[in-house]
Amino acid sequence: MIPEVYRKLGVRPVIHGSGTTTRYGGSRLSPGGARVDAPGVDRSGEHRRAQRGRGRRDRPHARRGGGVRHGRRQLGLILQAAACIAGDDPAKITRLPDTCGLPNEIVIQRAQPLRLRPAYRVAGGALVEIGLARRTQPSSSRTRITEKTAAVAY
Repeated sequence: MIPEVYRKLGVRPVIHGSGTTTRYGGSRLSPGGARVDAPGVDRSGEHRRAQRGRGRRDRPHARRGGGVRHGRRQLGLILQAAACIAGDDPAKITRLPDTCGLPNEIVIQRAQPLRLRPAYRVAGGALVEIGLARRTQPSSSRTRITEKTAAVAY
């Protein structure tokens, strides 16, 4: 049964056997998380079509200063990077994204999608690439992790 919100956006339901796949909506939220998020997030569907539909629906509100929608994945990456760089130190947290003098390097596999990288930079991270375009050997990271390393993205 497709939720009404997806029907209004023109999203077709999807049944797939590949496990968690962001293209089809990512992971299901916990019941508590689903209650505070948009209706319909507890079902799988065509994620891109839902985003386009939400964009059409929200465009008039955004022009009036109603805000901008961000993907949960990008926001999660920003928060993860910020937490790794600043920890729980209030002085460091208030400085972000200014990370001058802080360990701010995030080691990332060259094969990781380019669209994820800006999220780490928004938090003040400096990316250090390892590996090749299609694969990374475990030994690739050993020489790239230094005292300036805040995190390893995987």
